Amino acid sequence: MSDTSSRVVPPPGEIKETAKLLLELADDPQDVLTVAGGAEFVVPAALADAYHDKVSAAGKRRTSTPSRKGGA
Repeated sequence: MSDTSSRVVPPPGEIKETAKLLLELADDPQDVLTVAGGAEFVVPAALADAYHDKVSAAGKRRTSTPSRKGGA
């Protein structure tokens, strides 16, 4: 994973959908890390951007926050 990462926080009830989309967009499945008991994801910033672009086009709301190197 790169030095710059972001935390993706899916809306309640959409964890599986979020995980599936992140894994589809990731170059490497190991770039998608779970944190907060599996309720949030830490991903490279570029993957978070691609994810937000995809869900924005679909009209869905997602939240992400910058994360320090090393994730959670």
